[in-house]
Amino acid sequence: MNTILTDDQKAKLLANGRVSAERGGPQNHWPVIKLFVPNTRCVWLVTEIDPADQSVGFGLCDLGQGTPEMGSIDLAELVDPADPLAKPDPKFQAQHPLFVYFKAAHAHRRIVETADVLAQFAKG
Repeated sequence: MNTILTDDQKAKLLANGRVSAERGGPQNHWPVIKLFVPNTRCVWLVTEIDPADQSVGFGLCDLGQGTPEMGSIDLAELVDPADPLAKPDPKFQAQHPLFVYFKAAHAHRRIVETADVLAQFAKG
């Protein structure tokens, strides 16, 4: 699949996907990329790509409705270079594994990136 992902991002996402496939399901990987739809509150923190179907990713999804969830992501739709719905956030740098982001998002009803808030959820 041709995408707007960099080669390095795609390699990391595929490596994480292979680990998850070997271990029987998604693992607590660190997000590799943050995608967002401009002028909306839609955000995805993507941790992996399914090596068997590279149009499918996994991560934390926030459609801006107060119910962020972990799940599969249709990357073919989001990052198709001919008509990308979402854009990558070039400034995003993961600070914690996905489950920390999930716990914070669940508590705050949106994906949170604030270091001190994430640190609270990383502790327990």
